[in-house]
Amino acid sequence: MGCCRLAEDTLASSGPARSYIEEIITLAETGAVFTRQLLTFSHKREVQLKPMMINSVISATEGLLRRLLEEDIVLRVILSRSGGPMVADRGHVEQILMNLAVNARDAMPRGGELTIKTADVDLEEGNERWHGNEKSGPYVMLEVSDTGCGMDEEIQARIFEPFFTTKEDEGTGLGLSNVYGIVKQLGGDINVDSMLGGGTTFSLLFPRSARPLTAAEAAKDEEAPPGGTETVLVVEDNRLVRMTVRIYLEDLGYKALKASGPAEGLRVCKEHSGPIELLVTDMVLPQMSGRELARQVQAQTPSVKILYMSAYPADFLEEQGRLKVSDPSLEKPFTKSALATKVREVLDEHLG
Repeated sequence: MGCCRLAEDTLASSGPARSYIEEIITLAETGAVFTRQLLTFSHKREVQLKPMMINSVISATEGLLRRLLEEDIVLRVILSRSGGPMVADRGHVEQILMNLAVNARDAMPRGGELTIKTADVDLEEGNERWHGNEKSGPYVMLEVSDTGCGMDEEIQARIFEPFFTTKEDEGTGLGLSNVYGIVKQLGGDINVDSMLGGGTTFSLLFPRSARPLTAAEAAKDEEAPPGGTETVLVVEDNRLVRMTVRIYLEDLGYKALKASGPAEGLRVCKEHSGPIELLVTDMVLPQMSGRELARQVQAQTPSVKILYMSAYPADFLEEQGRLKVSDPSLEKPFTKSALATKVREVLDEHLG
């Protein structure tokens, strides 16, 4: 994914090479979403609840959603003036959007229209549409509608069951069950309105936060990835991951040093003439673990800060005793924006 993003940045805005790379990115991101679905379903993915505006998440995800759809499907995005605020895990909200978009795409094999809308609603007690939700009050509503084949009542009654699917060859049966679980976990509700030949509309309610976003939170929700000028040592045995992280960091303004393993990392640390402010290391390395490497690097340079990377979820590594709750970590695969935010967060910790 990282290499494709870097290649995409070097190409013209149109042409066959760019379209091929976009196809690879779409497939890779779809695979990453499926992995997150499995982790969410098995409760192995860390949840990070933060204040956010759902409109911002939709706007940031719109490009990926367009790539997921076929060319004969028109995407319409209609955002309310507010769209929040709400408290949720941003990755979960992106997962919901991806799952519902893919479902809609599969329901429109001959093309059609997908509409994503947001609105702020105040739910009253006894509302017939939301009879399953006993909580009245302010909500953020996300509505995803398609003009596809629709569903009969028998299928509608089972769509949120884990592993239930009508896609014999490709379906996993996890998409909508995860959507349902995420929404319920946040104290919200979900409703489906569909009929054979008449399309489908999923309506989701998320509790609206009583506290508005502060100016800092609102700016962070919209701002570009933060950068810096510090020196960062990247230790990663996978060549492509190592290269991608280095280029990401250099694009963000950092001076990036790289090493393919612990021995080389310790050598670079010893021979580098200037300060090294941050070590970004994979957790699983040849010769020694990322934690042991961090201990030895800090013995040489006590002021260096540590950021761990791993394909394993943080809570799984904590259960295995490889990671502490307080240890900053990034779960692979991650975006340039996620890396930028986490690196800046670790470097700025305890400053001032």
